[in-house]
Amino acid sequence: MRSALVVAEFAFCLVLLIASALLTRSFLSVSQVPLGFHPESVLTMRIPFEGPQYRDRIPALAAQLSRTCGALPSVISAAAVSTLPLTNQGEGHGLTSEDSPDPNHVVALRYRAVTPSYFRAMGIRLLRGREFTEDDRGDRPVAIVSETGARELWPGIADPIGRTIREGKIPTMLVGIVEDTRASGIDSEILPYIYVPFVQFSPSEFAIVVKTSSEPSGIAAAVKREVWRIDPTLPVTHVMTMKQLVADSIAIRQFQAAYSGPTWPSIPESSWPLIPD
Repeated sequence: MRSALVVAEFAFCLVLLIASALLTRSFLSVSQVPLGFHPESVLTMRIPFEGPQYRDRIPALAAQLSRTCGALPSVISAAAVSTLPLTNQGEGHGLTSEDSPDPNHVVALRYRAVTPSYFRAMGIRLLRGREFTEDDRGDRPVAIVSETGARELWPGIADPIGRTIREGKIPTMLVGIVEDTRASGIDSEILPYIYVPFVQFSPSEFAIVVKTSSEPSGIAAAVKREVWRIDPTLPVTHVMTMKQLVADSIAIRQFQAAYSGPTWPSIPESSWPLIPD
């Protein structure tokens, strides 16, 4: 009986150790996945709008806050975006390219409304074409798509810049292609995204992203003042750094790996840049 118990205990411990090792390996793999954007030194905060009085003002408010926050000391770039990465929010739309050989070929892309400095603030690389400018005011709809989105909309076409996308009766010209991001989740598949100016897609809320040359949390008060200088009634929520958002998105995996067994190897911060300061 004692021998059987020893064997059972050994087998049970072996199972726990294997499970712990697998969880640790999974956590390390997820934490080192390329994001497609750079969360370092980026402050974020959300601004929800309550009431119809804000509906027509959202594009102007987003543009104004991007300019005023971008002029703050130590700020490298500031922008507005309809939905932050890794927040499990998104507007999905079925789109087709006008020159597609198959008129029934519809691609589901997730929408993001952004101001012109968004890609610079988030460190998302422009692969082809151009970024948005202040002249993109909606009189001629334009869009930027992710690399996967371009590949799915125009399979086999190396340079689709200048071609048009159609949603319903509105044609939209492609002006740029940016690098894929894991904005939908670090451990999820890469999804295709389409980015448009705010004047073409007014959301019910947006977030400010501010890239700084110093500690991002140190400018939170200054950014809030700029929001309330424009409208003291605007609410400001979810003030945090982008590194915190990234860390929160894999917190469950970290918890499982840390408490799944008696052995937990130390991970130097140099090998996992996603740990918040």
